[in-house]
Amino acid sequence: MSQGEKQRVAVARALANHASFIIGDEPTGSLSTQQGMDIVGLLRDVAKEENRCIVLASHDQRIAAFADRVFYLNDGEVVVRKSTE
Repeated sequence: MSQGEKQRVAVARALANHASFIIGDEPTGSLSTQQGMDIVGLLRDVAKEENRCIVLASHDQRIAAFADRVFYLNDGEVVVRKSTE
């Protein structure tokens, strides 16, 4: 099984188990651009529709467009750059 397949299976398992809190570390790292955006969009939809908390850590700046809140690490400091509150 490829790394991308493993990532998709891990996301599917978390969703199928109805986890109320999901943490993803580079969940799109081994996926194509389109697959990655599909996964992040799915996670965002599930978070909103099923009131689940999704926390993603990523170097992919495109993921920020899907988030309610974005935190950046800058020289060891946490900085909020986007918030809907």
